Amino acid sequence: MNGELAQLIAIAAHGNAALLAPDSPAGLWTGNSTLRYVNRLSFVRSPAPAGSTGPIALDIASWWCELRQRGLRRLTVVRTGQAIPGRNLPEYLDAAFAGGVHAGLLATFDRGADETWTARWEVTEPQHPNQAIWSVTYHGATVTGPGAVPPSTPLHQAVLELAESLRRIGSFATGNGLEEWSPRFTDALAMLSAPSPTVPYYPDLLPERGYSLPARRLMAAAAGGWVFGGMGSWNDSVPSAAAEYESVTQAHFEAEMNAFVTAANPPATQVPSTGGAL
Repeated sequence: MNGELAQLIAIAAHGNAALLAPDSPAGLWTGNSTLRYVNRLSFVRSPAPAGSTGPIALDIASWWCELRQRGLRRLTVVRTGQAIPGRNLPEYLDAAFAGGVHAGLLATFDRGADETWTARWEVTEPQHPNQAIWSVTYHGATVTGPGAVPPSTPLHQAVLELAESLRRIGSFATGNGLEEWSPRFTDALAMLSAPSPTVPYYPDLLPERGYSLPARRLMAAAAGGWVFGGMGSWNDSVPSAAAEYESVTQAHFEAEMNAFVTAANPPATQVPSTGGAL
C-alpha cells in the first residue's frame, strides 16, 4: 500500500475516533506504523495565522487539537486530482513517486470555512539509521467554494467494484505470463470475506472503533491488492497485450482508490459534532 495514502487514512481515521474521546488524542498517533519512516512532521497553513511565522504544529495531535479548538467536525480523505507540475503521468504510474497519489484531507468545521490539507514528502535524512528518511509537511488552505464533503460510493458498491477488478486483473495476470501476481490478487479478494481482516504492513491503520467489519474488509482487500510501485512492481510489467494491460491496470487503480476512500470515510452519521458522542 502507498505510504502517503496510508498516512492520510490513519490521520483521518484516528482523528475522527479522537472526536469521540477528545481528552486523550495524542496516543492515537504515537508510534503509528504510517510514521515509521518519517523523521519530521510539520503542519503549515497558508496564509499563515496572524502573528505566526512558522508551522502551526509539529505533530499530529497538536495539529488535531488546533483544528478541534476551531470547531473541527470531521476529517475526510478526498482525491484531489492535483498532479506534481511537469509530471504528466497516469496516476497509476505517478503513484510510484513521492506526491504521486493525488489525495488529501478535507477538514470540515461546525463554524468557519473548511480546509484542505495536502502533504509534501521529501527525503531529508537518506542515511537515517532506522530508515526514517522522510520529512513530511502538510499544507492547509481554506476551501474556496461550497466545501461540502464529496459524495461517496456506497460501501456495498465499492466492494463489488473491487471484487470484480481483482478477478479481472487476476485473470489477466494468469493469461498473460504474469502468474506470479495471481496469488496477490486472490489473497486480496479473500480479505473481502475474512473474519479478521488485517491491513498488510499497516495493522494499526484504522482505530479499534468507528469502522464496521465490511469497511475493514474493504480496506484490507484494497491494501492487499495495491500493486502500483516502481521497479519490480506491477507497473514494471511489460506483457505482450499492452493495450489490455493498460486498460485493466487503469480500471484496477480506480477501483483501488475508490475502495480506500470509501472504507476510510464512514457515513457522517457515525462521526459526532465537536464534543458530541455516538
